[in-house]
Amino acid sequence: MKKRYLSIATVLVTLSISTSVFADSSNSSVLNKLKDIGKSEQSSSTQVLSPITTTLGTTTQLATVEEIKAELGDNPQDQLVTLKAAAENNADAADYLRLAVAYELTNDNNLAVEALHKAISLAPEQKEIYEELVTIYKTKNPGKISVFVNGDKIDFKDGNDEVNPVIVNGSTLVPIRKITEKLGAKVDWVANTLTANIRLLGKTVALVQDSTNAIVDGQAVPPLEVPAQNLNGHIVVPLRFVGEQFNKSVEYIPSDNGTAIISLVDKR
Repeated sequence: MKKRYLSIATVLVTLSISTSVFADSSNSSVLNKLKDIGKSEQSSSTQVLSPITTTLGTTTQLATVEEIKAELGDNPQDQLVTLKAAAENNADAADYLRLAVAYELTNDNNLAVEALHKAISLAPEQKEIYEELVTIYKTKNPGKISVFVNGDKIDFKDGNDEVNPVIVNGSTLVPIRKITEKLGAKVDWVANTLTANIRLLGKTVALVQDSTNAIVDGQAVPPLEVPAQNLNGHIVVPLRFVGEQFNKSVEYIPSDNGTAIISLVDKR
């Protein structure tokens, strides 16, 4: 197993540098600064970081929740011991999904969530499991957006602080430190240009606070729909853009009241 290097620059303090530095700059000047930073990153760094990877479960057809409910019948409580033993012995996502549905039918949503998290860790590509989980989240965690990377849920708490994903003009923004940490990437913050450089596997993505311009390996890419922003002292970045740049398939699973799950899984 390759040694992984995680060195995440902390950006938790409120930035004191006024964004007016960029207010008088043209788009071309911002792009030139980004290109210079990107070239500097590529020329000065010889360390190639490896991503955090997970062995993905085989994609198989799962029984639907309605089929499982019909299978469990009127007495799911009597089957919990057997279902739990089967799930633990087989370490199979389908068994954990059955167990989760049984817990839900017996009004134990906490254990249902635990079983679904286990199922997702075993089969992170199975959309059906996320769909069942988000139906519980909409009452347990209403209005919150949860993010999974290769089946591993991101914890957005930071000590006594918590910065959850937010939706801005249809795009989901997440704290940069949390997403890069889970991807296994390194992020450097350049204070005088308000630029975040994210590096993984020899690839560098440069994002500027409050600018829709982005540079990938020294080359400009189409403008972002929503720029990176400072949210209460935390830099948040567009989740889909960052995930796709580092070879992740991004799936958005919505529910009621703004509750949603976003899944990032390695592209095959």
